[in-house]
Amino acid sequence: MIVLVGLALLACSPEVPWSPPAAAVEIPVPAGWSARWARLERCAGVRAPFPPLRLFRAPDGSLILDGRQQMDGIWTWRHDIYLVGSILDRDERYADWYVDRAIDHELLHDLLGTERHVAAFARCGVD
Repeated sequence: MIVLVGLALLACSPEVPWSPPAAAVEIPVPAGWSARWARLERCAGVRAPFPPLRLFRAPDGSLILDGRQQMDGIWTWRHDIYLVGSILDRDERYADWYVDRAIDHELLHDLLGTERHVAAFARCGVD
């Protein structure tokens, strides 16, 4: 069974104070993410060098915003991306397009350097 929930609720960046879960573990950024970055540069109309990203694997259900909103991914301004294990593992509950969209959504936050969901998110198909 594939569970699809609105991306706007599952992949975001904190606009409110947020602390990463203690159980989050830093993992290597996949080599293919630089190609994702280049594609996002083209659709967003913004050029920037691929940053020194830090990727963290968080336990499912541990990315909580505002004390109640459960997320699948969170970006922070220091080039940190937190993703839950089910996204990183491409869990069968999620369609591949959803996983790709969640990852690209967080990368686009980093490329644009903002937690806001500006027009580029729609242009790039990751809103």
